[in-house]
Amino acid sequence: MDHGNFLSQLSDLLTEGDSGRTVKAKFTTIRLIHVSLLMGMVMFGGVVMFSSHNRMTTEFSNPVLLIAAMMCVGTIVVANIVRRVMPGSRPMPTDPASLIRKYQVICLVQWALLEGGGLFAAVVTMLTGSYFSVGILLVCIAALAYRRPSERDFLSMFSPRKPFA
Repeated sequence: MDHGNFLSQLSDLLTEGDSGRTVKAKFTTIRLIHVSLLMGMVMFGGVVMFSSHNRMTTEFSNPVLLIAAMMCVGTIVVANIVRRVMPGSRPMPTDPASLIRKYQVICLVQWALLEGGGLFAAVVTMLTGSYFSVGILLVCIAALAYRRPSERDFLSMFSPRKPFA
């Protein structure tokens, strides 16, 4: 099956008929999961800030802060690698429903990685009371928010990539 033809059929499927409504429902579900994960991180970060606001400091002497920063950067890098590697890790599904399931799995894996870095930064904030770790948490929250699922992202993830020249 021609990959470009398949993507044009898939693009048509996203906008037409009963199957298009089914696809839209799957996107609504994955968006709801994304918002839930994001709100969970924001709420946990808020609870951490509220519980430790009396002892917040600007010190950067604790080595755990460096570990939290490396963890944040590492999870963002690994999530981007997952996004690039997973679509081609197995043969391309031949039907749109399988392709959408594959997209959902890829999204969930990268969101779990990003949430892990953010939750680690929140725990470091609780332990150290440092504003620097709050910044790390905000970077992780922003990275997770940036990975919002969309039809455009879906189509770009599975579109054929040009080899490097």
